[in-house]
Amino acid sequence: MGPGVRWFGNGVTSGLGGYPRCVHRTTAPPAWDVAALFPGIEQYAATATRLHPRRGVPDPLGSHVGGPLRWPAGEPWPRCDAEHLVATETPVPAAVRARLRAAGRDRNWSGWESAMAELASQIPGFGGVDRRTGSALGYASRSQPVPGALVPLAQLRSADVPDVDSPSGADLLQVLWCPHDHDLDGLSLGPAVTLRWRREEDLAAAPVRLPPAASVGEARYLPHPCVLHPEQVVEYPWWQQLPAELGRLVRDWDAAHDGVYHRQLATAPGWKVGGWPAWPTTDPVPMYCPRCAAPLRQLLQIDGGEWGDPQRWRPVQEQALPSAAAGYLAVTEPTGVIAGRSGLYRVFHCPLCPDLQYRIDLQ
Repeated sequence: MGPGVRWFGNGVTSGLGGYPRCVHRTTAPPAWDVAALFPGIEQYAATATRLHPRRGVPDPLGSHVGGPLRWPAGEPWPRCDAEHLVATETPVPAAVRARLRAAGRDRNWSGWESAMAELASQIPGFGGVDRRTGSALGYASRSQPVPGALVPLAQLRSADVPDVDSPSGADLLQVLWCPHDHDLDGLSLGPAVTLRWRREEDLAAAPVRLPPAASVGEARYLPHPCVLHPEQVVEYPWWQQLPAELGRLVRDWDAAHDGVYHRQLATAPGWKVGGWPAWPTTDPVPMYCPRCAAPLRQLLQIDGGEWGDPQRWRPVQEQALPSAAAGYLAVTEPTGVIAGRSGLYRVFHCPLCPDLQYRIDLQ
């Protein structure tokens, strides 16, 4: 077991509100010793809890994705009354689609960016290419706000997810969002999220509630109910977030090893809490608390896929699952949620100032 890795349970029960779990999801140790490769980088190691959601019937009293929540009887269910953006899909011309695929296979980012720029010049409000339909997304029209209920995204207990970084006095995080596209910051489009920090003892007698019927703009923002298999792993930052000399050492080594550091050693894909963020489509975005000036921390990563290629992050227990298997998609994309151009939606916050607004970054 690698340093900083913590195993949960004994393979029979998960501790997730007593919900039974028969199979762990564990990540194999990295093929390289990161601390030995880059002396000094151990100072920047951080733990993240991979949630490993898998479709099932979650215990509403425990940690889970989707499904019902414990909710205070006298507290109104939150609703969204913000303006929504309506996506339009335009088929990508065959020639541009072929260029995008070739650039992706060859990791030719200049070719990829050129093809994307061509699409952006042709499609108003260009928002990227939907990786499922292959169509270009445009956001040219807006809808009048129709107040609608938020949908539960996740419920996370500190007892199950040690990296949840709860503010003082809280030990339960409930995450809800509006399943429509919103203008989040003038640059990003996606669902608007709401956080509720709770104390479990305050919810001891609270009823389990399903949300009221919601207005749904994007079906891909509705999560499948999932049970969780938390696993704590060690992560490292991308080279731009390291001190200059150490960052150059990492960058040069990574360039000589076909991106092994960033793809296999630095940050885990999939749903996770805490750890370091990945930056696959932009350089790292500096984020600081407007009150105390501390760097914001990644609270929650929502990812469209559980692992990529190469499959270093694929759980050991699922290494033998063939891609042609009937349940393969339910394992690789268990929640069904896809937000952002590359499927990454991250919530950042300041744990010292939990009352302040959190920040969203989409990749």
